[in-house]
Parts: sequence; C-alpha cells; structure tokens
Amino acid sequence: MKKVVLGLMMALSFFACKKEANTDSGSGQGGGSVVPVYGKADILDLMFSSDATGLDASSMHNPVTTNGSFVLSTWFDAKYGRYIPHFGGNAESVVGTGYYRIDYHENIPFLTAIQKGFTLETVFCIDALPSTSGDGVGVVSSLEEAGFGLWVDGNGNLCFEIFASNQKLLKSGKNTVKAGTFHHAVANYEPGTSKISLYLDGELKATVDADGPLTLSTVKARRWLCVGGDCSTALNYAQRTFKGDIPFVRMYSLPLTARTIAEHTLTFKHDPETPIAVSELAYLTPCQVASGCKYYIYGTGFKNGDAIVLSNNRGQTVCTTTVGSGYAIATIPSSLVSGTYSLGVRRGETTKMLGSTVLTVASEPGAGAKTRVFAHRCVHNNTSGPYENTLEAFKATMNAGILGAEFDVWITTDGQVVVHHDGTMGGYVFESSTWSQLKNLKMPTGEHLPLLSEFLDEGKKNSKFICNFEIKVHTDNQRNRACADAVAELISARGMTAQCRLMSYSEVALDRLHEKLPTLKLDFLGTKDPNELKTKSYNGISYNMNLLSAHPDWIDTMHKMGWEVTTWTPATAPEMMTFINLGVDYITVDQTAIAKQVTERTYVSR
Repeated sequence: MKKVVLGLMMALSFFACKKEANTDSGSGQGGGSVVPVYGKADILDLMFSSDATGLDASSMHNPVTTNGSFVLSTWFDAKYGRYIPHFGGNAESVVGTGYYRIDYHENIPFLTAIQKGFTLETVFCIDALPSTSGDGVGVVSSLEEAGFGLWVDGNGNLCFEIFASNQKLLKSGKNTVKAGTFHHAVANYEPGTSKISLYLDGELKATVDADGPLTLSTVKARRWLCVGGDCSTALNYAQRTFKGDIPFVRMYSLPLTARTIAEHTLTFKHDPETPIAVSELAYLTPCQVASGCKYYIYGTGFKNGDAIVLSNNRGQTVCTTTVGSGYAIATIPSSLVSGTYSLGVRRGETTKMLGSTVLTVASEPGAGAKTRVFAHRCVHNNTSGPYENTLEAFKATMNAGILGAEFDVWITTDGQVVVHHDGTMGGYVFESSTWSQLKNLKMPTGEHLPLLSEFLDEGKKNSKFICNFEIKVHTDNQRNRACADAVAELISARGMTAQCRLMSYSEVALDRLHEKLPTLKLDFLGTKDPNELKTKSYNGISYNMNLLSAHPDWIDTMHKMGWEVTTWTPATAPEMMTFINLGVDYITVDQTAIAKQVTERTYVSR
C-alpha cells in the first residue's frame, strides 16, 4: 500500500504541472487564449483510461481517436499513478487498429503552436527491438512526406526525425534503447534559437541547427499524430506500429530546459525489472467460460510459477495457473463475473500485461474457434516447390487437413480457363492468348501451367474440400462475363456447385455467376461499405485484413445480413487470433500449418 501511495504522490507532483517562470513575453493568440506557461503541457497531454480510450487533458482538448480498443489493453501502474496502454503492434504491417490518433489538419491552434516551436515528451517501454533491416517502429510520430516524430530503430537508437526546411534525423546512439526498460524521451524544436535537440533519460544525445520552418505533409488528411506507430500513406491506417507500453505523451509550446528534462527523468525513472518476455500470444476472446473451467493462453516464454491475472476497475483476480510448453492455463474462479478484463502474467512481484479479453460467465464453457482456413494460392513454396497455383500445390492443400484452396483464374481467347495469379508469363498475356500458346509454359520450379478443369477434377475426389477461387478482372466486361460463363459450365458439368466458392472484384462476373448458378456461393472482393451491397445476391465479402482492422464493425454488419466474412492474409498466430476473435468465418493464409494449429487447438474446456 505504501508503494501505491508513494507512486500516486510522485505522479501527482508532476501532473499538477509546476508553474515555473513564464518565459513567453508575447501575448496569446487573442480571443481569450491562454498565455503559455513554462512546464505546462498546453499543446497535448494524453492520458488513458481503464477501457483503453485516450483523452487530451491539455487546454487544447484535442480530440483523440482510439483505433481498436479491442486490441489494446491498459494496466494501472502505481509509479505513474495512471493507466498505461499496452500496444501489440507489428513493425512490418500497415494496420487499422491498435493505436491512438490525434488529427490536427484543421486544428488552427495546434498548427500555430507547433510552427512556433514545441517540446515532444514521452515515456515508453518497447518489448523487443525491431529488425535491423526494417524501417523501425514509431513511438509518437506524424511522418509522412514530412512532419515530425519519435521512433526506434533496430540498432537501439531513439530517433527524432523532423522536416524543418529539410529532413533532420537525430539519433541517441546505438544500444541506448533497451527492450523491457522504461525510457524518458524528449525532443525540442526551437526555431527561435535555431536548435533541434534530442534527450534520452535526461541526457542530451544529439543537436542540429533548425535552419527553416516546420514542414508538414502536403496531404492534409495525413496530418495526424499517431501514438503507438506512425501515420501511413494509406489514409486511416498506421504503419511501423509499436509493441510495448507508453504511459503518456505530452507536448509543450515552450521548450523544456535541460534542467527540467533531468528533473522529469528522475520523476519518471522506473525501477528496473527483469522483463517478462512472452510472445506469439493466442487466446480466445470473447469467450464463454464457467466456474472451474480451463482458459488457455498460448505463447512462448511462460515459466513455472507464473500466474495469469485478470483485472478491471473492480480489482484483480489471480487465477490458479498451470504452465506447459507454449501455454498457460488459467482456472476460472467462482467469483469471476462477466466483463472486459486486462489479461496479464505475474512472475514474482512483476506483472506483464498481455492484452485484453471479454469473458462471459455461463453454466458451461463455450466452443472453441469457429474460423476455417483457406490456403492462399494453395499450399506452396516458390523457392523449392510446389509453386503457387499449380496442380502439385493444389494436391498439397488437399493433404494439409484444412477447409480448402484459394486460387485465381483467367480465360484465354479460345475459352480455356487457366489457373494463375498475375495472368502474364513468358511474355504472354493470358486473356489475349490461346491455350496452345500457353500450355507448355513452366513455373520456375518446373510445374506446368494448370487448367481449372484439372483442379476441379482433383478436388471432386474429396466432397468436403472447398475450391475458393477468384475470377480476375479482365480488360472489359465482355471478357469478365465470358470467364464467368466458362467457370459456371465447368462447375455444373462436374456437379460441384456445393464445393465451390467464387469471388471477384468484378460485380459483372459475380452477377453473371448468380444467373448461371443461383446456389453458388459468391463473395465480393473490394472495399465497399457492406451497406452498399445489400441489394446484391451474394453470400459474403472477402476483404484485406487491414481494411477489416479499420472497420471491424463491418463483420457484425455482414453477419446480420446473413453473409459470411473472409479476410486475407494474416501471417502470424497473433494476427490470425485477432480476426478469429473478431468473428470472421474464414482466413486465407500462406502459413497454413500455423493457421491449422491456431484454429484447431483447445481454448476453453472443463
């Protein structure tokens, strides 16, 4: 209890925003604006609540959008006296969820303030450094074409990048950022003194001249600050997303002095702890549980003696826990009630937040994952074989023990339906070529170019196997209809309507298929809001994972319409679990072995 009170006192002593001497001799912006006060975070003071939503407590009250609270979790830290969000980002992906967004493209006070100069301050703890071959991960960043931001590279540098006349990049030095350690970061942009500086843990690490004004993206919709990543060229998405904890983010209109920065570092210094390194997490949420049932959390890094902790604003529940190789099993206590919980693992006196979960308490535990798996372009290996979208890859998919194979088709000028993704090979454009010109083409690993008829003849040998294929968009609607007609004829001749599921970006092709085979299941490929598709006689959508991440509500909308949802192509177990937990019906993947394991293992049991 003493530690909690001490932590709250230390936090409150800072968050009260000490009012040192006012160094701004000018007036405010007029209209009753407040004169900046040194030491006060007057541009941005981002705080977080127990439900993972964000709030700006500064005098600007900037709107904060929480993108994907369902993949964010918070935990209460006594040291800081506040809730801290845990981010589960992926440096390699462009995502629509798991970060906070502060739009400033129409915020005149914000834009005016940052052009005059600012301090950007944050505390962060990264779970693991990104790859040295990648572009790093954003902590707090608004870098797209121009802008400013703090990010971490694979060599352990904290970087402050800012466009002031031209690009400036300041680095803290190799290995100065450590995984599992809380770091205090401050970046000053001072056009008045023509200086840009970067501090890490109270020490000045780099400084350069500010020889021009702050430059922002020419695309106003990309003028937004991402907490937990970086803004992206794809509107409404984040890139280089962060994995770890960020207790707060603050921006000041009056740059902090070296002395104040050192004082803040002492205030924020977090007792070093032995990091709990648990990764590759997979668990079911929402999940129906019952008193005494087993709730499985899969991941690497669990150790004997670890305890699973469920916490919310009512308090913490430490579950009786059994640890095995690659998993921890929590026994649900009789005192647990339905609700949303932060999920953590306790080791000794240290607790590590893993994520959040929604648990519904019932008399019996619920079923496991219901999502099924398609192999993207069939089970393939383009280096050693079998090559993608070949008959050998299709056969390998049939032996993989999953629902079906996903592949792509084109029609030739003489009416043959060919299986291939790009539709070009060996100098030939398939839809402008005859089958006799194409039939002798070989893949880099030696397989022949297959016809759809070969796939269907092979697939018919297993009536439970699903052929999930796309009619590619041809040069005109006449070709799209021709391909749809030929596909319908091949399916009908084999009596395989129930074994096939067709998709296309071409509504002309889908509508034609429905005319020919009214019971054939059809999925729309694209980006349309589900409400735009209500009049269509389709059965589902097949949307990119980043699009569904940005619009998770579309999944529920589709289900209410009686449609099914497919997404492509999650690559890791955590990514797959995100969409399983969102309730998608099918995932199309390259890593079929991982997907099979993720969808088939036990998540809850008696």
